[in-house]
Amino acid sequence: NIGDLRDSPGIISWENGKVYEKARERQSVVDAGTEKGHNGEKMGRGPRKRRTGMKQVLWINSCMRGAGQSRTLELCRTFLEELRVRRPGLKVAELDALPGVHTTIITGNNRKLYDRLAGKYAHIEVLGFTDRVYDYMARADLVVVGAPYWDLGFPAALKVYLEWACTLGITFGYTQAGEQRGLCRAERLIYITTAGGPLEDRNFGYEYVRGVAGMLGIINTHCVAAQGLDIRGNDPEAILREAQE
Repeated sequence: NIGDLRDSPGIISWENGKVYEKARERQSVVDAGTEKGHNGEKMGRGPRKRRTGMKQVLWINSCMRGAGQSRTLELCRTFLEELRVRRPGLKVAELDALPGVHTTIITGNNRKLYDRLAGKYAHIEVLGFTDRVYDYMARADLVVVGAPYWDLGFPAALKVYLEWACTLGITFGYTQAGEQRGLCRAERLIYITTAGGPLEDRNFGYEYVRGVAGMLGIINTHCVAAQGLDIRGNDPEAILREAQE
């Protein structure tokens, strides 16, 4: 029993009336088994229909070290540049995790804390509710995630983003029978990563993102990885070139 969406942890901020009404409206059509996509296509309880053509790419940039230092960022830019060549007019929306931030405080739904801290310190960025997170995820035709292989996973900023993106009634929902249904438009997610050592069977960051993608209705995922970059005797530039090709 889903119950009132106001009480659901999947809604980031039900206090925002626009967000709450949008979530409630989308959840109601999922319950009825007649979900409609962003292009107005009617979806029954069978496989969700997708629109043809790719116009919008969401690039989730979790390359924390930035340009000139991040090898994952270098791979991402190669991929996106080639994509733009092959698909002229393609729009790429970049959600940069924490650009130029020394310290970050995430207040979530705590409006009083956000109002008290926001803009108070020059070196601290305060992050609260934003509809850009789920909206871009829901409307993208292709999702590209760039994240280095850190500690068997990925940087914490990516986990924060994914928690915000998983919004009940916007990016996923449930039927009255309790069946989970992804609501995102994208059919494919590309995960780009680099690792100093071998990934072997421990690419847990990609496996987690693949699971979240399936929950949101993105059924096809692919991992592009350049690994073994810091192993003595290896040629890191050659490994990167191979991954870029």
